[in-house]
Amino acid sequence: MKIDPEEYKRLKQLKMECLEYAETNFRGKSFKNISSGHDIQVSKKGLNEWFSKSKSEEQILSIKSLDTILINAVYSHSSENTKNQEKNAPTYEYYYYPITLNNSFYTIIMTVRIIKEGNDDKFIYYHHYLDNVYIKKRATLKYTSQP
Repeated sequence: MKIDPEEYKRLKQLKMECLEYAETNFRGKSFKNISSGHDIQVSKKGLNEWFSKSKSEEQILSIKSLDTILINAVYSHSSENTKNQEKNAPTYEYYYYPITLNNSFYTIIMTVRIIKEGNDDKFIYYHHYLDNVYIKKRATLKYTSQP
């Protein structure tokens, strides 16, 4: 599908504005997630991951709600890192959060990397994406309040 050059320009400008907003308001900060109790930190790597994956206007705009998402997303599950062999990042956590953007309902699926530092774990925002497939299955999603 080809995108209109003017629309591409508009989305690119919006993306740059939202990245600047996220860097100013979220980068380097931690937000305590109510569901898991974890302090989730926002890093440049996480914002860059969001930036590289964001294609739609809604996905781009969703970053402005990152603080709300980090605090209120509901913990779902964790899984081993099978993607790469980073010894200090063996696990990912997944969270869900309902959101309305441009009058459409989405479920945000957020990924948090767990980084091992000695005996401590750091919870780092990795990225999030929007999914509207879950709207139809929403009643069957199993949310847990504890990891």
